[in-house]
Amino acid sequence: WGTMGGPGRVAAVCDEYEIPWRIVPQPWVSQRSKRLAGVIGFARRLRSVRPDVILPYMWLPSLICNLVFPYTGAKLCLWNQRDHGLTRIASRLEPRALSNARFLIANSQYIANYLITDLGADPRKVRIVRNGVELAAPELDRAGWRRMLGLSESCFTACMVGNLHQDKDHVTLLQAWKIVLDRTRSANNPVLLIAG
Repeated sequence: WGTMGGPGRVAAVCDEYEIPWRIVPQPWVSQRSKRLAGVIGFARRLRSVRPDVILPYMWLPSLICNLVFPYTGAKLCLWNQRDHGLTRIASRLEPRALSNARFLIANSQYIANYLITDLGADPRKVRIVRNGVELAAPELDRAGWRRMLGLSESCFTACMVGNLHQDKDHVTLLQAWKIVLDRTRSANNPVLLIAG
């Protein structure tokens, strides 16, 4: 239904399937005096559309939505966590929001542990729903890829798939692969690291 950012790919899909959506201004402003008014206004907007389910994404939307959830008339609000607090802001309201959440969704055991140990979530509410990946049909088989990349059958090859941004700490990954490369070279077996 709504977004705290600008229109993007999801908005385009909603348009394609004729699903109404709206942009909701970010209610968590830096000035505390205006923050309460923003959160109250956000709660009123949610209540006006009478949602059945509220599904926020990441820490701040989860905090705000679960704070106002009891006043919206919705039947369910989840806490949807996909990182270990990269966008977390210190808030005394966090325990209340966590207790309001019916379930807390993590995409890995690591994030589930973070919710329980760092945020203090009730372990009985935490569920793991791993990121779904829709695989396209392969363009080439293993031998075809190796030919295209100029790799012999004996060349050990590693491929890392993920977002290339600083929060993923690719520096540590590359340092670790340098160790692998050095040890493998000493065994007379070349290595190629493909990051993408």
